[in-house]
Amino acid sequence: MMSREPTGLDRARLAWLTGNTEGALWLIRRVLLIDADDGRAWELRGLIHRDRSEPEECVSALEMASLLVPLSPLARFALAESYGKAGRRELSRDLYLELVQNPATTVPLLLQAACGLDSIDRPAAAMWACRSALDRDPGNGQACYDMSYYAARSGCPLRIVESLARKAVSLEPDRLQFRIGLASLLLRHDRAAEAGRVISGVSPDQLHQLDCQCCLERIAELCETVGDWQRVVVCRERLLQLEARSGHNTGDERDDT
Repeated sequence: MMSREPTGLDRARLAWLTGNTEGALWLIRRVLLIDADDGRAWELRGLIHRDRSEPEECVSALEMASLLVPLSPLARFALAESYGKAGRRELSRDLYLELVQNPATTVPLLLQAACGLDSIDRPAAAMWACRSALDRDPGNGQACYDMSYYAARSGCPLRIVESLARKAVSLEPDRLQFRIGLASLLLRHDRAAEAGRVISGVSPDQLHQLDCQCCLERIAELCETVGDWQRVVVCRERLLQLEARSGHNTGDERDDT
């Protein structure tokens, strides 16, 4: 059986998926010149504009698409996000909430919707989005950690914020971001000993393998505060290694010019 010849829409989608938004936009415009009523082409055009940080153009394309076909969850998210960036916050909120209620919305998209709701000053609704993500994936530490952040933003009691952060750590104990966040929370409330116990769950081997300089700086600061000098030394040694590596790479680039 012979394979189907790729359509203009196929080629535009492939260009978009590979990050070539300029080429994708050129291709999708050609598709729409041939058939201005192609709803999926308008939808793809909106997604391309979203990736190009062009919210007004994204809104225009996706509103046109919505008149022709049901929008995919990703396109609905892009429209909600672009409404928010364009200052149309009520429309943005309504679309985000529809996404949260939609059983077809994936957990990663729910967490992005939560972030979007927070960006339009709806942290309580963002908590609800995270709750929906946890209902679908109870072992998702990121959903629990994000919910802790939005709980703090919503003015929830410390015990709720802390409980959610601790739950995130228990679900994914190797995620350093979660431990850093929980330890920072405890330190802000003068609970240095408890913060130290949280950070002690990070092994020196983990620190030696960490490539994030910001994370290493933050852990070093936390460890200094709680008097964990062993981990301070490990963090500083790793930072020096990363700086040396960065300097070496820069030197190689200069040699090539």
